[in-house]
Amino acid sequence: MAFPLSPIDGQQYTNTSGTEYQYDSTKSVWNIVSQSVMGNQAKVTLSLEYPSSSERVPFYYTPVPVTLTKLSAAIIGTGSPAVYIHPYFTSSLGTDQTAVLDSTSKINSVTTMQNFTNFTTTSVPANSYFIFDTTRVDGTVTNIIQTLEFIA
Repeated sequence: MAFPLSPIDGQQYTNTSGTEYQYDSTKSVWNIVSQSVMGNQAKVTLSLEYPSSSERVPFYYTPVPVTLTKLSAAIIGTGSPAVYIHPYFTSSLGTDQTAVLDSTSKINSVTTMQNFTNFTTTSVPANSYFIFDTTRVDGTVTNIIQTLEFIA
């Protein structure tokens, strides 16, 4: 099955291999939003085309408490590309933000996933949203992929 021809903002589509996409009408792109779960370990991945220096993208909601185990990311771009991220979680979109990492972190790996271990906390309460947040973009970044792994 192919992507819908006339998608609307927020529309979701899942292909035959299980990859989930969501349409962003402001940029006219399908963003990958996939989740794979094995037992009580989970991995959530977000892919975003042409990220700006002020992205605030809710990319996962957890109805149960989770323990963070890994955050990794990579980019595609030219001209010494880099993206500075400051991901966080919150119980209410826009308020009570808790940073996932202890500082803004630079992603400049274009060949392999770059791992981040500088968590401020690994305990995330139930009913939390994970927010992908960018603060700066250098060069031309055409795509960023971020993966968050946790135990539910």
